[in-house]
Formats: sequence, structure tokens, C-alpha cells
Amino acid sequence: MKRIAIIEDGYVRDTQIFTENPSIITEDSEDDWANHFSDVKYPCLYIGIFEGVDEDEIKKIAAESKGVHPDIIFLVDFGQMLELATDDSETISEFDLLRHHVGHKIKTVIYGGDRNVAIECLDCCEVLYSIDNPKYKGEDC
Repeated sequence: MKRIAIIEDGYVRDTQIFTENPSIITEDSEDDWANHFSDVKYPCLYIGIFEGVDEDEIKKIAAESKGVHPDIIFLVDFGQMLELATDDSETISEFDLLRHHVGHKIKTVIYGGDRNVAIECLDCCEVLYSIDNPKYKGEDC
């Protein structure tokens, strides 16, 4: 079993993201670099991709890799589309999820030889879409 491990948003703070095109910063303007960061109010933190027998084991492995408690780890299955909800329980559409990534660097990645193909946002370290190869249906990675 393989999962993406994320530290949930309530357990991450003091995060900033660079908001500009990196090519605008030259050696002459490196002092301006700090002026192009914005605070992120409720960030999630991508830890990595981990494998294990079950989700409890994967959480433990991911938590140990960062020295944190497993209960703050959220796992994302490569093969599932997640239904995300806002605080007031309104479902966010797939359109809204993808619109967030307009202008970002997107890459198609293959995992496990030819077992899984994913479309990922490199700027957000987020899997946007993932599909398993049907010839391996029912097999564990």
C-alpha cells in the first residue's frame, strides 16, 4: 500500500510561499527576494510518499521521518478522488480544485514502473489526478 503523507493544516504554522515568477529575481535584485513572500493562513505540509502494510503503519513511518506524532498525519490514496469540503460543508467542485492550479507547473509522473500515472502540481506538491493501470487491478504495489 502506498500513500501520500501530509501534516494537517491545524498543525502547521509560520508558512510563507513565494508569490512571483522566480525569473524576475536577478543577482542585482536579490534583496527584493524577501518582499515576494506571502503568509499562508492554514497550510498543509507535504511530507512524502510512503509504503506500508496498512495506513497505521504508513502514518507511523511518515511521522518518524519528521519526528512528529502519527495523529497529525493525513494520508491520501493515489487511486482515489477525494471529496473536499469547506468549513461550512459545501462541496468544492473539481473545477474549483483545478482552477487553483492555473499557471502552476504541472507534470505527468509514472509510479511503480507502469502501475500508476499521476498528474501533479509541482508548485503545490499535490497530486491532481491519479489512475491505476487496469492490468494490475486487485494487486498491491
